Amino acid sequence: MRQAWHIFKKDLRALRAEVALLATVAAVIGWAETRLSDSTWVELIGALVANYAVARVIHLEAIPGDNQFWITRPYRWKSLLAAKVIFILLCVQLPMLCAQILMILAGQFPLAASLPGLLCSQILVLLCIVLPAACLASLTAGMVPFLFSELILVAIGFIGAELLRVAPFSLPAMQPGADAMAWVRDSLAATVIVAFASLVLFRQYSNRQTNANRICGAAGLAAAAIAFLVMPWSLALAVQSQLSKQSFDGAALTASLETIKQTVFPIRGHGETSLSEVDLPISVHGIPSGMEAEADALVVTLSAPDGRTSSYDFATVFVRPGEPGAALVNMSIAVDPQFFRDESTHPVTAHATLYLTLFGKPSTVKIPIRQEPLNLIDGLQCAEGVFIQFNCRSIFRWPGRRVYAAMKSLSGGSSVKTISYSPFPAELGFGSIEQHSFSVPYAASEVAITTTEPLTHFHAELTIPNVFLSRFTKEAKHAFDNGMTGTE
Repeated sequence: MRQAWHIFKKDLRALRAEVALLATVAAVIGWAETRLSDSTWVELIGALVANYAVARVIHLEAIPGDNQFWITRPYRWKSLLAAKVIFILLCVQLPMLCAQILMILAGQFPLAASLPGLLCSQILVLLCIVLPAACLASLTAGMVPFLFSELILVAIGFIGAELLRVAPFSLPAMQPGADAMAWVRDSLAATVIVAFASLVLFRQYSNRQTNANRICGAAGLAAAAIAFLVMPWSLALAVQSQLSKQSFDGAALTASLETIKQTVFPIRGHGETSLSEVDLPISVHGIPSGMEAEADALVVTLSAPDGRTSSYDFATVFVRPGEPGAALVNMSIAVDPQFFRDESTHPVTAHATLYLTLFGKPSTVKIPIRQEPLNLIDGLQCAEGVFIQFNCRSIFRWPGRRVYAAMKSLSGGSSVKTISYSPFPAELGFGSIEQHSFSVPYAASEVAITTTEPLTHFHAELTIPNVFLSRFTKEAKHAFDNGMTGTE
């Protein structure tokens, strides 16, 4: 350990300019996060400076080659590796940690409630940014090959993404899915990268077989890319189900087909809807009292009387409140044109696998509307905004809850429903402050903030017989609306 401290002090003297630069950049990032509406570029600069400092300290005793002075001095590889780890923790991570603490205090966030996110943010940056940079630096002999290698990796990422966008085939990562569960795919790829980066860094210091370790590192990147691209959404849904706080049997749900009155068009955005696109309004019964349902994914198979089938993975689904204990689910499907022409006037059976999340345990706080921020639920902080806005924000990540703002009652008002189901208290990054605005009436003096948390994730198998597709098209909806107008 004495030798490790000796090497660390030598590195600190040699890189005092880089350490000062990194501390300055960390302070600027902390200021920008609480003062600027968009600090993305500042965070990117911070990441680049941190990568540069990590590479510089690794390259002071470069691993590739056979004529380095430290090989004959000699340094024990364990002491050398320990010295580099100490430098990274004290001179790279510590300035970022101090800046994040200052950011919490400057933003008037509660320090105790922010500690889990602070710790998680530090761990994510260390494992997903600093560790890969140290691994790459150990495989290169200087800053020029290090920066060149980084540029090559970035170029491969951009070119690969563009090729996948125009590719004639479809991989799971290219298919629409449950965005709230995208953290599962991201975590899988990050875990593979961290595992290989740790292995390569350890092997590079212990055996200095650079060529073999470069191959191992390239294999790790390929494995992470494959894991990200081919992991099916069904796996993410299964993992999320295992993390449910409560259990629920999806077999308890039943479904019935509603009338054309409940359809929603157009299916995709505000564009035109083709003749073969249908919207099936399904009333799902058996939702526990006091819970709110959200559809995460939908897989539909249409079966014709003659045995023909047509399947649709991750079709568009929209959930609205229904009767007490029920939810109205709109299944929007772009039906195969040939299947639609042949079967639109015949009764078909719809078999649906519906992935649902139930929200509950509402928590409400009524607060006055004022300029000073108030700390509420799960690290949520709210204050008066400009004009007729009421702003709520959270540090490190938006709470994993739905947030509703109401003026005179707990129903209606504004809401933020799109959230991530990630169990981690922070997202990868320096610790951005995420903010959302709620509309409030002019001269309102009080607002009720209600949050609900996701309690259970499950899937239900639903069967809806005797579906006439032609009765649930946009044209059928227009005919119904015109008929209603004519009777008024």
